[in-house]
Amino acid sequence: MEKIKVLIIDDNKEACEILKEIISRQEDMEVVGIANNGKEAIQMIIEVEPDIMLLDIIMPHLDGLGVLGKLNKSRPKIMVISSSGQDNVTREAIRLGADYFLIKPIDINETVNRIRQIMKSSECSLNVEDSSMHRYRNNQNEFFEIEIKKIFFELGIPSHLKGFLYLKESIEMIFIRKELDIEMKTIYAYLAKKHSSNADRIRKDIRHAIESTWLRGNKDNIIKYFSEKPTNKEFISIIVQKLYL
Repeated sequence: MEKIKVLIIDDNKEACEILKEIISRQEDMEVVGIANNGKEAIQMIIEVEPDIMLLDIIMPHLDGLGVLGKLNKSRPKIMVISSSGQDNVTREAIRLGADYFLIKPIDINETVNRIRQIMKSSECSLNVEDSSMHRYRNNQNEFFEIEIKKIFFELGIPSHLKGFLYLKESIEMIFIRKELDIEMKTIYAYLAKKHSSNADRIRKDIRHAIESTWLRGNKDNIIKYFSEKPTNKEFISIIVQKLYL
């Protein structure tokens, strides 16, 4: 089995070494390089050809957004790590092609798990996704990614939870097919196949993400969306309707 090649890009050398140590312990990953500024990063991406890069936003010489802007279409997966959760930073990172966005401080073990999820999602997408999803991603991916990230950040959904990803993909699935009455068991089965899991596990992870958001999310924004704690289907349906507005 080939290891996932990870490139770390951050001007904090101590943080880089900690990340490198944890990632290097994983049997399925290896750190192929560390860059401490944007200019180094551009050259290193060409030289080491990583599968995924962990990219800090604030760096000398060329910041993370500058790095994203210089990458061509043949690029690795990109996990942006930032101390800022501001909408304009998030929107720009997503517009420039970021696959995932984490707010500091990060849980390193959860970050490692997220790397696996991103890479697994990439590998199986062609086998699982139908043609309507491909057409949507070609035409409307930028809109969806920007708006769903904005809504999730507004609500305060914990990004380190598996349910965060499953909620995003559930909403995307319904938004693409334009079927608000699609059965949840169909969604759970789809995600279970995609993530090599089972439907009950998917359901529980989504429920946990919603419960955690209800308890510890942004209360002022939550009440703008929900008058009471929603079920899994209610949560997803309301967000989809919001996207249609």
